[in-house]
Amino acid sequence: MAIRNDINMEYVVEFLNNLLQVDREFTNNLIMTRFKCNDKLTCHPTIQNIMNPEMTGVYAGFLGVLNGMFGVDDEGATKGSGGIHVCVKKGEILTFATKDQKVDFGRKIEEM
Repeated sequence: MAIRNDINMEYVVEFLNNLLQVDREFTNNLIMTRFKCNDKLTCHPTIQNIMNPEMTGVYAGFLGVLNGMFGVDDEGATKGSGGIHVCVKKGEILTFATKDQKVDFGRKIEEM
């Protein structure tokens, strides 16, 4: 397979959902694991990060970096969030979706 130059959020979501089917445990660990950030990364304009109330500091993970590549929503109810969303139930990933897709119990429902 050749190197792709046309990657978009929809492709990444499809890829992550396929990865979830191939190895659910690996994908869950990859996405749910976060690492402590330094001050520069904490202030990055697009990389998503969170404060962990159980630990000191700010943390980011792989999904936050992927979302950072595509930028952040600059308006509406999702202002400041990335375009790739993950649906999690009881600590387990059910599915990935773009911000324009609705997720219902792990099934993607295209907006009408």
